[in-house]
Amino acid sequence: MKDISIGQYFPGKSLVHNLDARTKVIVGLLYLLLLFTTSSIYSLFISLVYVLIAVALSKIPLNAMMRSIKSTMLILIVLSVLFNMILTDGEIILRIGLIKVTDKGIEAAVSISVRMVCMIFSTFILTYTTSIMEISYAVESILSPLKKFKIPVGDFTMIITIALRFIPVLSEEIDKIIDAQKARGACLDSGKLVVRVRNRIPIIIPLFMAAFQRADELTLAMECRGYGNRIIKTRLHKLQWKQSDSIILATSIIAILAAIIVDINLPSLF
Repeated sequence: MKDISIGQYFPGKSLVHNLDARTKVIVGLLYLLLLFTTSSIYSLFISLVYVLIAVALSKIPLNAMMRSIKSTMLILIVLSVLFNMILTDGEIILRIGLIKVTDKGIEAAVSISVRMVCMIFSTFILTYTTSIMEISYAVESILSPLKKFKIPVGDFTMIITIALRFIPVLSEEIDKIIDAQKARGACLDSGKLVVRVRNRIPIIIPLFMAAFQRADELTLAMECRGYGNRIIKTRLHKLQWKQSDSIILATSIIAILAAIIVDINLPSLF
């Protein structure tokens, strides 16, 4: 849990840090759309190169992202790879009892693993280089035309803000509960897997109680600050669209279109 850093912001002065939050949100959404609509190995290669360039420009240590993948998504990636390898029909390469590994299964496993790693990296780049409030402002600005249809855009962005902010808070709360349980003599890390899972059940109840308490405190604080009053809100820091944002957005759109064209005109291997 100590390695989980989703929702945390790392201040910096890189090119990605200095971009407008709306640019990063729009490019991120287009990139995710590209990841799950293209199917060729060439498009996946372009997507992988693109996200690695973004990591380099953000100046976020690659080992920090790898740690986050290890703690949050590694099990999901491994399970997805295994299921795709053994459940996809094709020419059998390896057979172990009733389990068979096919050539199409290996291709599907490589494809899904690359997509998931790219998706995780792009999400981390956004949250690492953009504060939660900037993401909230960007989403509200992008969705502002929906206000004409009386859709509560402000409430939606507030939900996103609270959800992202509570991830590291709950992670810290879990660490405190585990330390308190160990101080009382609880044995959480010994025994077989089933025993360790059963020993961690007592952590759930105090975690829920702490979460409800924080939610109650947050509700009271929001009411005291007048949240919910339908008045025009002002902001201390306003989003500013710069020339670099236009260049990055245009470059990203060109790269995404190139990947789509490559996917359409070249044979699909995945």
